[in-house]
Amino acid sequence: MVQAVIDPLEHAVIILSASQRHLTCVAANGAARLLLAPDGPDPVGRAIDGLLSGDNRTALSHTLDVLSDGTVRSAGIALQGPDRQVSIATVRIVPIGDYVAWYLSPPSAEPVAAEPPSAEPPSAEPPSAARQTAVAEARFRTWLDHGDDLVAVYDPQDRLVAANDKWLDVLGIDALSDVVGQSAWEIVRGRSEKVDYAATGFPSKEAWIEYWFAHRQNDTLDGVVVHLNNGRVLLSRFHSTEAGERIFAARDITEAERTRRRIGEAFEAIGQAFALFDANQRLTVWNSRLADLASGLALTAGMPYAAVMRAIAQASVTMKSRSGNSLKADDLISRHPSVGQRFEFELVAETGRTLRVHEDVTHELGRVLIGHDITALKGHQLALEYRVEDLGRARKEAEHHAARATAMAELLHTEKERAESANRSKSQFLANMSHELRTPLNAIIGFSEILKNETFGPVGHERYRGYADDIHASGHHLLSLINDVLDMAKIEAGKFEPVLTTNAVDDLIHEVRRMIKGRVAEAGLILVIDMPPIGIYCDFDRRAIKQVLINLLANAIRFTDAGGEITIRVRSDDGGFTMQVQDTGSGIPPEHVDRLLQPFEQMSDMTRRGQEGTGLGLSLSKALVEAHGGTLSIDSEVGRGTAVTLWLPPAPRSGEWNKTSENFNRM
Repeated sequence: MVQAVIDPLEHAVIILSASQRHLTCVAANGAARLLLAPDGPDPVGRAIDGLLSGDNRTALSHTLDVLSDGTVRSAGIALQGPDRQVSIATVRIVPIGDYVAWYLSPPSAEPVAAEPPSAEPPSAEPPSAARQTAVAEARFRTWLDHGDDLVAVYDPQDRLVAANDKWLDVLGIDALSDVVGQSAWEIVRGRSEKVDYAATGFPSKEAWIEYWFAHRQNDTLDGVVVHLNNGRVLLSRFHSTEAGERIFAARDITEAERTRRRIGEAFEAIGQAFALFDANQRLTVWNSRLADLASGLALTAGMPYAAVMRAIAQASVTMKSRSGNSLKADDLISRHPSVGQRFEFELVAETGRTLRVHEDVTHELGRVLIGHDITALKGHQLALEYRVEDLGRARKEAEHHAARATAMAELLHTEKERAESANRSKSQFLANMSHELRTPLNAIIGFSEILKNETFGPVGHERYRGYADDIHASGHHLLSLINDVLDMAKIEAGKFEPVLTTNAVDDLIHEVRRMIKGRVAEAGLILVIDMPPIGIYCDFDRRAIKQVLINLLANAIRFTDAGGEITIRVRSDDGGFTMQVQDTGSGIPPEHVDRLLQPFEQMSDMTRRGQEGTGLGLSLSKALVEAHGGTLSIDSEVGRGTAVTLWLPPAPRSGEWNKTSENFNRM
């Protein structure tokens, strides 16, 4: 019976008997056998001093003393491990009737001080029978109470015969005498309110009691976990002796259960499906995400790896390896992985989610499954593939458009060369024609001037003199147009270069005033000249700037009504000068300003006086000013007049006239 009592205990326990001062091992549980003879023969029946190493006289002496007086003692014993290293273990010596129990603590690296041996050898005379009985009961009671487990012993009729204080405290029993002789059914049912059956997953107290006794009768090897209402958790085991007694032993695993719960909560909190299988390929830890993958199977601890994988495969739409090969459950089950080897596969669940599963092997040859949800990643990958296809089509279209653009560019280049050639031919033609026209035109002007002035005598009739005046005026006008065309042709051909000379600006202004004085008077306008009293000198092409000023004044006269005013304003500007021609005429709409600076562009209002003109005045003036490195701008307001401002720098920068010709060609 003693062997049956100590077998369920997790602490190492040895039962010794004394015969002629020799101590013999009569029983030892599994934990004690690992300490005494891990690789040797069964210690039962052997002398205890032969199972120890070194000097253990103190422990042996204390054991004999305990058998004599029933007082609990402690000592240190030397044990030799499998590596032949000697270590010291603490032993608590407790009397049990005619026997003595050794409770062994795990060996430590440092020796444990033992009590010194008694100076006198213990007496070997046996005590009286009555004393032996009392001592035996006290020893058995002491042995029960000094263990860490809850222990209860039932006779063959399943009635309680013994229990330790820890068992009584948990059930809330004041004294063992209150329950001795009661059946296990009476004890459990009478105190079932202390059990938190809901925490174990049972719907009612009766269901839990039925489960308890079913496992109690079967001597469940792994034990039964019991949750108490006070928060404690016990792991209980049952063992039947050959005589029919039933031994109940339970260990407090509250902290271990809390640790297990924390680990479970941690695995539940991670964003991946998780499962851990032990070395026997049985399920130990998992979370709800993995349970969702095996939706057709209720997962339980100890479930085989093969059953879990078949359930996952059955609940999956597809399973493929990383190389794209289709997988079945048997392909995974038949594998024999090794430590450090990772296997990966992908599955599509019935919910449409895609998971990438990593299977790793632990050092104990268990398996770890981690499933990462890559549904969003797969969606992005699919979108990227579509995007790549779109980009491929766009690239082909771009190549097609590029080919068309190249062909168009070649065509435009050819047309540009043709246009430039035609433009040069036009300019050359205009220059040649202008020269051809100027020769007879000069003769016409000269002879008409002779007739007009009656150089060789009276013409006769007064009307002939009027005709001569008209011929002379028309000839001058035609000559002015031809000169504009010649200047335009030179600028377009890039052959115009200003001839720079130092000029007094006021002389130029007065010269032009004398030239247009008659036209101003004829139009009924007032001409105002605003100049500083100190003369302004500047380097410029006198003929070109005079032509610009004449063109600006001609436009002002043309578009200013009688009684209006034209102002020529001149200011010095750091070695250069600014000249402005301002009128009080009809003004120019803002949207037409840029257009009028282009060649051959005119105002659409043809009711103004002097409809004559080619539309070259403003554009030619702008080109001549820019040939000097200057600028020409227009500021106009409809109904209030126009101000045209030109600015000439101290001296033109090198190559400005070439740039001007290029700009003019782009007009």
